[in-house]
Amino acid sequence: MHPDHVVTGRERITTADAEAIYGIPARTIRRWWAEGRITDPEIRHGRYWWLLSEIDQLAHQRHKSRLTR
Repeated sequence: MHPDHVVTGRERITTADAEAIYGIPARTIRRWWAEGRITDPEIRHGRYWWLLSEIDQLAHQRHKSRLTR
């Protein structure tokens, strides 16, 4: 994703794209979903499409709260 890209409220992203762009493992996205931290995805052609705004927000929170080694 281009750094100047503005995330709107209705854009969607696949699990694989979230992993490639943000480095978030699929298991983490599934956990966020199970915990109710993200809304239900759209399912199209067997792929899960998440709200980009939610993934983006949690990815940034996750990055900020990680401890440095």
